[in-house]
Amino acid sequence: MSKRSFANEMVLEFPALKVIEFNPKYKLRYTKSQTDVLEKFYVSKTNPSLNEKIILAESTHLTSRQVCVWFQNRRAKDRRAALPSKPL
Repeated sequence: MSKRSFANEMVLEFPALKVIEFNPKYKLRYTKSQTDVLEKFYVSKTNPSLNEKIILAESTHLTSRQVCVWFQNRRAKDRRAALPSKPL
C-alpha cells in the first residue's frame, strides 16, 4: 500500500484529517497563537490521542500531522533539557 493510498484511506475513516502537499523547501513557522494553544495543551498532556490531535489541528488551522510532529519535537526538547550539560 502506497503512502498516498494510506493517506486517502485515513481521510475516509477520519474526515477531519487534512492531506496537503508539502514542499520541503519552506519551513512552517507557527504563529504565537498556535504555539500558545499547543503549549497550553502540552502542560496538561504530553501525548495527545488521535482525536485530541484532530481537535487541536482544527483549532490551530494546522494538519493533524503538523500537530503530531510539534508534540514529538516538544518532547525531544524536554528530554534535551533534562540531560546534564557537558562542560566545555
